[in-house]
This record gives sequence, C-alpha cells and structure tokens, in this order.
Amino acid sequence: MLLFHFKNNFYFVKKTIFDTIGLIFIAIFLAGCFGSSKSNLDISSYSVKINTKLQIPEVCMAEYKYTLPKVAVLDFVNNSTYGKAKVNDKHSAQAVGLGFGVTGFVAGAKSKKYSINRTIDTKLSESITPLIETIVLNTGGATVYTRSELDRVNDELKLQESGILDPNSVVEFGKLSGVQYLITGTIDNATADYRGYSKYTNSIENAVQNTQNSELKLASSVLSLGAAFFDGTDIQTQITIKIIDVSNGKIIFTQAFNGEIKVSNRAKPTYDEVISGIKNSIKKTMPELEDEFAKHFTAQGYITKLRKKDDELIAQINLGTKLKVKEGDEFSVFTIEENIDPLTGVKTCDKIKLPTTLKATNQITSTHAWTKIKNHKTNNIKILQLIQKVK
Repeated sequence: MLLFHFKNNFYFVKKTIFDTIGLIFIAIFLAGCFGSSKSNLDISSYSVKINTKLQIPEVCMAEYKYTLPKVAVLDFVNNSTYGKAKVNDKHSAQAVGLGFGVTGFVAGAKSKKYSINRTIDTKLSESITPLIETIVLNTGGATVYTRSELDRVNDELKLQESGILDPNSVVEFGKLSGVQYLITGTIDNATADYRGYSKYTNSIENAVQNTQNSELKLASSVLSLGAAFFDGTDIQTQITIKIIDVSNGKIIFTQAFNGEIKVSNRAKPTYDEVISGIKNSIKKTMPELEDEFAKHFTAQGYITKLRKKDDELIAQINLGTKLKVKEGDEFSVFTIEENIDPLTGVKTCDKIKLPTTLKATNQITSTHAWTKIKNHKTNNIKILQLIQKVK
C-alpha cells in the first residue's frame, strides 16, 4: 500500500514539475514578445515649448548651489566571536597500492589522515565597507571619501580605537577632511546553528537494513532523504548602522539589521564556510539600507526645459547618468517661495512639495534626462522648479 502511494505521489510530483516548466517557458516567451520592448520617447513630437520660469527669491538661491555631500565609511567594529582564529583542518585520504599475495597480485587501500593548523583573519569588518560605499554611490546623492584619505586622517585621530566615536574627534575629522557625514556601525552578533535530523533516521535505516519488507525499506529511505534535505547550518547575524553628522558629532540615523542564511547541508561545515555564510547573511541585509540612505543622500536638481503635446507634458532635468539616473527613476517636484517671519522679519526659503511626479525616460545623457510628468496641472509646472530623486 505504501509503495502504491509512493508511486502515485511520484507521478504527481513529476507531472507538476513538467507542468511548471511548461508555464515558465510560456511566461518567458510572452515576456520576450511583450515585456522586453521599451518605448523610445520621441521628443520632437512634443512640439510646444513652455518657457514659463519660476522666480527665485534671493533667500532661496542657496538651494541652487547644492553640492553633493562628502561621505566617509569607516570599518565596522566586530563585537561577534568570529574574529581572528586558529583553525585545525582535519581530513583523510586513501592511497591505493598493488602488492603480491598468496593468490597473486592484490590491490589494497591505506587511509592517511592529515591535520593542518592555520590562523584565519575573517576581516568581517572590512567586508561591510565596500558594500555600503556602493549603496551610497548608487543613490547619486553623495560622493564617497577615498580609502587612502580616510586611512591617513583616521591614523591621526584613531577614531575607532576604543570602538566608540568621540563627538569631538568626529568634528575634528570633518575639519581635516571636509567630510560631512560618517557611516559606521558594529557587528553585534553572529551565530551558527546546526540542524541535524539525519542522525535520528540513520538508526532507523540500520534497524531495517536486514528486513525483507521492501515497503519498510522504502519508507526508511524516503524518511532519510527528507531528513537530509532539512539538515544544514543556519547563520544569523545582526549589525547596527549609524550615520553621524560630523558638524556636531550627533547621530542622525541608527538602526539594527538582522540577516539569516543556510550555508551547508553537512554536519560540520568548515570555519571558512561559516565565515562566508556570515558575510553573505550580512550582505542580504544591504538592500534594506537603500531606502534609508536615499532619505539622507539623494540627488537634487531642477527643471531645465518643458515641452507639451496635447495634454502630455515632458520635462528635462539637470541630472543624468553621472548622478546614477536611469530609466524609471522617479522625482518629486518642489516650488519655492520667500517666507518672512511676522515677528522678527527674518527671511527664509520655503520648499513646497507639489502633487506631481517625474519619471525618467530612456532619453538620458551624462548631465540631463527627459522625464514624463504625472498628475500635473500645466500652470503649476515651471522651469527652475526643484526636483529630488525619490526612487
């Protein structure tokens, strides 16, 4: 009865797999026919030019002299138990030989065991730095301080010698380097938990190996296969990331990020496999940072041209591929006005967000991009209005 159910289940699984593969191929074919093509924006068809410009109050001129903030990424402090370690690698190998016995030439195998001691520097802290630098650069809203410059100033100030950033040292770092923001953090924890279910099924296999009951043997094999599938080592990590304003040494952002990954199906993964799993687990948390970093380091510019066709409006902005603008990126639009405090008479600049979104088309150069405008009222959109990348 068990064998019958197994055959039926096997047929069902096989049929399901082939049906799924068929659906995948159909989806790929349809995507190739319909989804892969991108429409090219024909700028010349938008023949009506709109030259209405925003009048910029003197107090708001600073908004148009925006320069990308300079960011430095420090190596993280590793508070986990996985740092430098002495490792003993053990493995065995069989040497096959040929000899002469009573019955003639005979073959034999001799097992040899090897043991190698070595010291490993996991460099977990250093492995995070380039990941974060890449995310910051991809926002298009910041420049990254070079590692050589960072090492020079850091050697002088010893910013992370104790694992704590002193606000006075941070401010001094800003004065020496011209950096406006520091990104750093800690590796708070890293654990490796092995899940081994096979050890329980091995005893069952040994108990039934001499039985004549084929169904019982089959059930034991299926159980062992299922248990082996769930065996493995789970890596859990937690890191904390901070953004510090070097002008005053204050932390403007801090958050913990947790990651998890399965690294091996073997009972005892090597130390190298565990370290690789920890790094990959941390790497998996990086996409969560993209939205957070975009809030602090985002490209900002303004509208340089406007064109119209019927009710459709397109806008050129002064941001391009140099600032990581790509097709599909979206931008918020802001108008500005002078604000005078009725009590003190102090003038400030107000940025007012409009209910309008720009979406980058495929017409992008290194310094400019054409965008389509969504949710617009023609009389509300003007040349020189500020724009800010949102995603």
